[in-house]
Amino acid sequence: MYNNNILPVEYLNSYPTAVKKFYPADRNERKQRVSNSEEMIEAVMGLNGEAGEVSELIKKHVYYGKELKKTELQEELGDTLHYLCRIIELSGFSLQEVMNTNLVKLTTRFSGGVSETAAISQGERK
Repeated sequence: MYNNNILPVEYLNSYPTAVKKFYPADRNERKQRVSNSEEMIEAVMGLNGEAGEVSELIKKHVYYGKELKKTELQEELGDTLHYLCRIIELSGFSLQEVMNTNLVKLTTRFSGGVSETAAISQGERK
């Protein structure tokens, strides 16, 4: 397992910048060739691929009784976070802005707490 030190909230917004050092050396040259939209498509495809890997680990654990490989799950969740942060950055938002917007939305939508009735009224379930 990786170092499980809890990072301060301020670190969350620096994450997208911090991971840039892991981009390929020719990233700047490539950026001149592709548009922001193509960068977004690459990030969305990466997110879907990594989310699929997370899904596979959970599926094998739940449906096939395999041991949940927590280290591998943590790595795949990190990869998913990387692509999510890339999409956030390309969209012109900060991670904190997205988290705050989501919190406001959830607070408004489920002010009485999450329940079957609340989910149905919000169209989450039929």
